[in-house]
Amino acid sequence: MSDSTRELLENIWEVLKTLWHFELFKSGESTVYFNQIFIALLVVFVGFVISRWISRSIGRRLSKLGKLNENTTHALQRIFHLLFIVVIVLVALPIAGIPITIFTVLGGAVAIGVGFGMQNLFNNLISGLILMIEKPIRIGDIVFIGGDEGRVEDIGNRCTRVRRGNGV
Repeated sequence: MSDSTRELLENIWEVLKTLWHFELFKSGESTVYFNQIFIALLVVFVGFVISRWISRSIGRRLSKLGKLNENTTHALQRIFHLLFIVVIVLVALPIAGIPITIFTVLGGAVAIGVGFGMQNLFNNLISGLILMIEKPIRIGDIVFIGGDEGRVEDIGNRCTRVRRGNGV
C-alpha cells in the first residue's frame, strides 16, 4: 500500500471518528451524540424486524394449536407486535440520550392538543378491535359495499381490506 493511500485512509478514519462522536445537541445537562442516535435507530430497526418475526411465529404456533380461529390468531399476532414495538422504543430512547421522564409533561400537552384531531383515528382503531374481537365479519367472508362485492382479506387495527372480484 502506498503512502498516499495509507494517508488517505487515515484521514477518512479520522473523519469517521469525528463524525461518530459529533455532538448533535444538548438537552439540559446531557449531551446527545451522533453515535447514540445511530445506535438507537439501529436498535429500533433490528427490533422491528425481530418483533415482526416473533409475532409471526407466535401467530403460526397459535394457529397450529387449532383451538383459536384465524381472526383471533391474527388479532393476537398484531397485539404482540404492537407491544414489542412499544418496548423497543422505550429501550431505544435512553440509548439515544432521551430520558423517558420528559414524556410525562410532554405527553400531557400533546394529548390535549392532538386529542381533538385524533378522534377519528381512535374511532377507527376501536372499530377495528371490535371487528377483530366480536367477529361480525371474518377473513374470507364475502361482503357487499355500495353495490360492489368483495372478499375480506385483512382485518387490521384501523382498517379492513376487501378485494373485489376484479382484483381492486
